[in-house]
Amino acid sequence: MENRLRHKFIAQQPVSDPYEGLISVFHPDVVSVEANKTKPRTSDTNVFENHYLLPLTNTTRRKEGEDSFVQNGLFGFETNFHTFTDFALVKLNWY
Repeated sequence: MENRLRHKFIAQQPVSDPYEGLISVFHPDVVSVEANKTKPRTSDTNVFENHYLLPLTNTTRRKEGEDSFVQNGLFGFETNFHTFTDFALVKLNWY
């Protein structure tokens, strides 16, 4: 799907759905099935330590059931976005 969208973008062809392939992480359907929550690892921790250059320790890894996309929901997203953009886009009319 992503490659098809990239080809359309390169060829400057119109796309029928501009939101195709995006996941609304704050949509009630996503929240209701807990797709936005952290799932437990089922593998041995030694596998991760040998596979990753800088593996997370148990204290820095998110706990089961915590928000996995953005901490503190929409408020956390807005806080991170404003920090990232240095409040440059605060007065922009998004509609």
